[in-house]
Amino acid sequence: MIDAALEKTQAREPEPPRRRQWISSVPQVACEDCIDIGNGRYAHFRRDRRFAQVQVMFTAPEGVDPNPGRELTDQFKEQGWTWRPNEPGKPWVFQLDQSSRDDPTARGDSRDALHELFVIIIQEYRLKHGMPPTIGWESMAQSQEARNADRHLPSSSSVADQVERISKEQKPRSEEKETRAGGGAAEPALEMLDAFASVGAKRFDLTFTDAAGEKVGFRGNRALDQLRPDMREILQEAAERRHNVIVRPRPAGAALIQLDDLDDDAAARLRPLSFLILRTSPGNHQAWVAVADADTDFARRLRKGAGADPAASGATRVSGSLNFKEKHAPAFPRVETVHASPGKVVTQADLDALGVVAPPETTDPAPIHILRRCPGAKGWPSYQRCVDNAPPARGGGRPDISRADFTFCLLALDWGWSVEETAARLLQESGKARENGEAYALRTARNAAAAVERRQGRQR
Repeated sequence: MIDAALEKTQAREPEPPRRRQWISSVPQVACEDCIDIGNGRYAHFRRDRRFAQVQVMFTAPEGVDPNPGRELTDQFKEQGWTWRPNEPGKPWVFQLDQSSRDDPTARGDSRDALHELFVIIIQEYRLKHGMPPTIGWESMAQSQEARNADRHLPSSSSVADQVERISKEQKPRSEEKETRAGGGAAEPALEMLDAFASVGAKRFDLTFTDAAGEKVGFRGNRALDQLRPDMREILQEAAERRHNVIVRPRPAGAALIQLDDLDDDAAARLRPLSFLILRTSPGNHQAWVAVADADTDFARRLRKGAGADPAASGATRVSGSLNFKEKHAPAFPRVETVHASPGKVVTQADLDALGVVAPPETTDPAPIHILRRCPGAKGWPSYQRCVDNAPPARGGGRPDISRADFTFCLLALDWGWSVEETAARLLQESGKARENGEAYALRTARNAAAAVERRQGRQR
């Protein structure tokens, strides 16, 4: 059916003029981000699912050299990217981490980290050349020109991209079809996002995954006002492609604690103190609690006491979207909001009184200091100074914690600490590391160690 629709589309509309492009013809490559870098050029962040790598390449209109020059490309070289000048598209590539039983999200997490790095490098380049930062969800009309650089090459477009192009040309859907596809889910989705905003989280990371749990798309640091006009279309397209729509709220005040994998009784017990409860599948609930005075260990204790998943990631399926998991096929359940109490912020004492908080651990923390390998090193670098000197995150107004974590690890390794010791210390210092767990801390420390090794290699 898709092939037939494509043939009709191609017969009805002549092929637009091609841009001069640096584009790989390898299959299973899909563009996940595209940013204007001036003079008609665009920087593309692409994921190659076949070879488990991400690519950065550049395009430009006919008659314009797509190569932005070493001022920009050397930034990727310094971060360990490899240039492939003899491959179609001349991409800069970076191999993704391999997932394992101990770290099942390593590949997706490394892809997200590399996307953040791509955005930071491109934004710095734009600012240096007098262009404003590009934040926010682009509507189809706003990003049309940028996407044309990819959409005209069938060899590098995914089937989902081709279906997207066809859907743009079709007539408006009937109300029945729109509801079945997910368009009718926009209202509960926005009510859910409003609930997060009411407790201080007004920006979100948006991730798309397939039924196998593989990440297929990502948009970071989107404001609610930017998501609102596009939510209906986002849910429609995700439903058509059988993609999950997942958001990660970015708190800016009270700590937001996710309590996942709750049964009916556990969810009912937490209802009085939760600002949001979702039913993600029959008999499976997820509660969200905003805590004004949560200390560094409180989230773990609350999850343990409430009987929730201790490894909850802080990201959640959007209310109104379909839960595309292979185990639910073919009757995929729709995520529902079963309780919302906008603005509800509680304290540790409130939750202690409810009896859902585990007692503090009585064991002593790991003796990191006595394991120090460099006897001359005096203590640890100042994590706060790393935060203070970090570049602004996308959207401005706050430091980029990922860069602060990476810098802290660089300094700690320079001072003689091992990768494992540095990762353990990062878990103590960084709220983001505690939220994302030991795998994130180890990955950050290992990436920093690789950077130190490359730097020492250049100095030899």
